[in-house]
Amino acid sequence: MSRARTTLTLLLVGVAGVGIGCDGEAERAPEPRTDAVVHQAPPSSPAEDPTPAAAVAPEPVNVLLITLDTVRADALNPYGQTRVSSPAIDRMAREGVLFEQAVSSAPNTLPSHATILTGRFPPSHGVRANAGYALPEENETLAEILKARGYRTAAEIAAPVLDAVTALDQGFDHYRDLASPGIETIRAEATDADGRSFEVDLKERSAQDITRLGKEFLDAHRTLPFFLWLHYFDAHHAYLPHPELGSQLADDPYLGEVLFVDGQIGDLLEHLEGLGLRERTLVVLVADHGEGLGDHGEKTHAFLVYDSTLRVPLIFWGAEGLPHGRRIATPVRTADIAPTILDWVGAPSPAGIQGRSLAALIRGETEDLELPAYGESIDIATTFGGSPLRFLRLGRWKYIHQPEPALYELTEDPGEQRNLAEAHPKRVAAMRAELARLLAGMPGPSGAAGLSPERAAELEALGYVAPGTTPDDDLDSLALKGPPIRSLMGDIEALGRASNFTRLGRHRDALEVLGPLLARHPESPVILEAWARNLHAAGRRDEARDVFERILARSPCDIRARHQLAVLLGELRDWRAQLEVLRSGIAACAESFELLNEYAYALATNPESDLRDGSEAVRAAERAVALAPSERAEILDTLAAAYAEAGDFRRARSTADRAVALARRQGLPPALVELLQQSRDRYRRGEPTRRG
Repeated sequence: MSRARTTLTLLLVGVAGVGIGCDGEAERAPEPRTDAVVHQAPPSSPAEDPTPAAAVAPEPVNVLLITLDTVRADALNPYGQTRVSSPAIDRMAREGVLFEQAVSSAPNTLPSHATILTGRFPPSHGVRANAGYALPEENETLAEILKARGYRTAAEIAAPVLDAVTALDQGFDHYRDLASPGIETIRAEATDADGRSFEVDLKERSAQDITRLGKEFLDAHRTLPFFLWLHYFDAHHAYLPHPELGSQLADDPYLGEVLFVDGQIGDLLEHLEGLGLRERTLVVLVADHGEGLGDHGEKTHAFLVYDSTLRVPLIFWGAEGLPHGRRIATPVRTADIAPTILDWVGAPSPAGIQGRSLAALIRGETEDLELPAYGESIDIATTFGGSPLRFLRLGRWKYIHQPEPALYELTEDPGEQRNLAEAHPKRVAAMRAELARLLAGMPGPSGAAGLSPERAAELEALGYVAPGTTPDDDLDSLALKGPPIRSLMGDIEALGRASNFTRLGRHRDALEVLGPLLARHPESPVILEAWARNLHAAGRRDEARDVFERILARSPCDIRARHQLAVLLGELRDWRAQLEVLRSGIAACAESFELLNEYAYALATNPESDLRDGSEAVRAAERAVALAPSERAEILDTLAAAYAEAGDFRRARSTADRAVALARRQGLPPALVELLQQSRDRYRRGEPTRRG
């Protein structure tokens, strides 16, 4: 059943932080993507034997990785949920191997998935948050390793948090995300707290779409070794009702989403079995992180590092040699997934990773690998200027490094209600020393990257707030600063309410919430930018201009703030100031293709003749084309406008033709295609583009 339109109620609560091209011909080489960069691994030799004698299975083993976004372990029946929420996953647990204490590395989607795919903790792989990061190419991903061994690799991604711009597509032949051609997202008819109806694009693909295209891939590649990653996002806030489930869990929309996804997983596994692939396919099911659901005052996820958002389900199922019904109680990490998969298919793990193979636990050769579990959240630091939250788990003990340190004994206190730090100062000191040792042993590249206005808007549509900026040196320091975390919980919830008001277009309501927040945190870049954007939207332009200028004075490469200030100055028709804002941005951030594109367009189409400069516009636009990670219709449109202003209408026409063709090929909105065609028609008449 399609969920193109549905109905939900968006509660004004603190939202956290804020076809694989298959055509049935298995031998057809993957077509290159035009909408995102695809990182290719070195060519592999089909004759190479991918399974040495030490592997569990004598034949190449397929790998199916299923990641469930925002599913806490105790939401599932095999982890103690008493309501029927996951019969298919319960079957996997009965027929496979379940890890009772699997620990994620972050309560956020992007860094936690980076850990799953690399076997490294966030300080080592370099991705520290959802926004403003991309996986550095120095990392060797699971997909890259398997591709080099002759595997066909593909991914179906359900939300923009993991779009190819994050570089998680390294090693995938096909990486179908929300930026791919022909993707449809869920649109919902929503009702706000005042009873007003509106339509919202949830910026996610449904579980049905992920399963449908996953089945198509299995059909097309059943005779070849493959690695298929399917990402399911449905259990993320906002939670949608599912009329097709009848009265089941109607009173608990979160568990209802879990049950809906479980049904899709059951369908997928039945299809896998119907193709005769079960014994030759290692299926790994894991969640990236959980959901707070009010535990410790956190309704969703992103800020805190309690087990409500860090303990996740982990089940291995399918492949020959896996025990049936084994439950493993010792703590393990999501960083161990990649090395375990590689061990199972007979491939070595990359040097220097923190993860270890769990094969010995799975086979019953040992009961405990004594693995230290590490995780972190930097959102407190980037939003409120405090220290990052990080935790260390050793066996039954968990230490949280924060301004008021916390120590929990998880066997007797799984809900982390009794802080034993004062009662066990020696254990706190020892675990802090071990934490320092671990951090010192995993230096890695920085994945910090500019956040484009478009990507920031996509993340905000999911309820995440844009990040502030914190130097990597501060992120890796164990020095503690900032107020006690419990004193910030009200502000975290208020920031979430303000974000929801902004999404609903209720900017005055957002300003009422943000005002007291800004008074308490006047230097917070996140709150400052939210304040400026809502001032602008509420028509208070002069005030917004002052705040944007204040932000850029301290963060010159805040691309989104600079873009918004440029838009505001255009509304004020202060064209000279607009050009200067863009020019100074390029001087500070020379590699920003977004700013280069805006600067080139402003130069080529300026209403004031003395401010236009066709030659400079061409140089900036050509640089933007070269720096962009993929060919983009809007940048080609700018380049065409620059050529026209420089008097080269032949190149303007041919470039505009490319922009129109690309927009059509990528399935961009008809209104945008029409605007591109209008530009092309002007150049055919020998007329440049002018802004009004």
